[in-house]
Amino acid sequence: MIPSSTTPFSASTPARSPWTIWIRLRAGAALLPLLALWACNDSSNWSPEIYGLSEESHLSLQEASVAAEEVRIVEQLLAELFGTPRSPAYRHLDDPAMAADLTGGLAALDQEGRMLLLEENELRFEGLLEFVDAGELKAMVISPSYPELWRRWEVFMAETGGVDTQENIDRAEALILEDYPTLAQSARKFQALCLHCHGISGAGDGPTSEFLNPRPRNYHFGVFKRISVERNTRPLRSDLRKILLQGIHGTAMPSFARLSRAGLEGLVDYVRFLSLRGETERMLVASLLVGESLDLAQAAELRSLAWSRWNTAPERVVRSASPEPPPVSADSLARGRELFLDPEGGNCASCHGDTGCGDGASAFELDEDGELAPALRDEWGRTILARDLTEDLFRFGGEPLDVYRRIRTGISGGPMPGIGPGIGPGTGPGVELGMDQGAESGASGQLSEEDIWALVHFVGSLGEN
Repeated sequence: MIPSSTTPFSASTPARSPWTIWIRLRAGAALLPLLALWACNDSSNWSPEIYGLSEESHLSLQEASVAAEEVRIVEQLLAELFGTPRSPAYRHLDDPAMAADLTGGLAALDQEGRMLLLEENELRFEGLLEFVDAGELKAMVISPSYPELWRRWEVFMAETGGVDTQENIDRAEALILEDYPTLAQSARKFQALCLHCHGISGAGDGPTSEFLNPRPRNYHFGVFKRISVERNTRPLRSDLRKILLQGIHGTAMPSFARLSRAGLEGLVDYVRFLSLRGETERMLVASLLVGESLDLAQAAELRSLAWSRWNTAPERVVRSASPEPPPVSADSLARGRELFLDPEGGNCASCHGDTGCGDGASAFELDEDGELAPALRDEWGRTILARDLTEDLFRFGGEPLDVYRRIRTGISGGPMPGIGPGIGPGTGPGVELGMDQGAESGASGQLSEEDIWALVHFVGSLGEN
């Protein structure tokens, strides 16, 4: 566990005047944007030594007075299964399907990701491929700035001697086109670009996280908001890729479109890695709290359970029955407005307000001082505001299908409910983590496909006005 301070406070520590504190706070606020910009670069070679347990895990174990030795067992089991930040790895993978998915590299990508990466590698390594096509294998020099490609090329040359047979030329071409980062390389990129917000283990507790609203995502729950699947289902690779490419509007999450496709896919790998590790940690801690004895076999079984939730995500993709969004019409807008205002229809106005400005009656409450305060909270207990739909700014995508999915299934981890067919309170893949409570607000019924699209049309019209 990393200590919160390396300089213990003592009675001899000089007291700071309020004026000094005010100056330092003002200076810190002014420097924060610069620090954030500095942090979002990939030039750092620094890497922490251990992941440690999350603050949530430590608090749970401390409240239950769990012995330090038992806490160390949890940390050791996690290290045995997942390695360290400097040397992350999936270990003890006995399930072939799980091993292929988690360590398959390029072969484990979805079709879109694989095609995009191969196309970009062809452009990135155009010069090297010209040597290959000409059979000049011995004349090629791989830059150490591509360490994994350089390593694989050295092995290839040692095996073949650079003899320009057609078989060797084909192998060399595939080796270059399929260049893909290792998990350790992706970890270093994450530590340079993402750690300052998301933390060492992805618990959303990085050094800048306390300054941000909304807070950075905590991967340990496996709950991501911008998804194309059912509520609280683990995201697809394409969902995580889209977040990295586009960022999240209205938050501190930037776009990383400047990275190579290989770099982006590597970050997707590492985010999944941290989420699986975090989910396994939470289940190990829960097992310890109910008095179960822990061993490596049980820890590996819990990791398999966490992976199965990710592996089944493609089966839960939310698709509209209409191949294309139906056209906007005066009738659909009128029906959408009716549903938006109707407590037994969409009940959207209860939070978003009659005009969609995010000022509905359910969105605010009076605090202890009689002041108006946000009433909505996410699943972590943090206050949030209902979206002002008139701004035409949607964090999770403003395309019609994006809005359709939010209305139909709700938003994972938040109070926005799903009101589509088959959606009801107390159901869904998030129940086992206690993350399926959003159906408490919103409409009590379930809307038809036609009504959902009418709401999509009306919500879209609010931003146009």
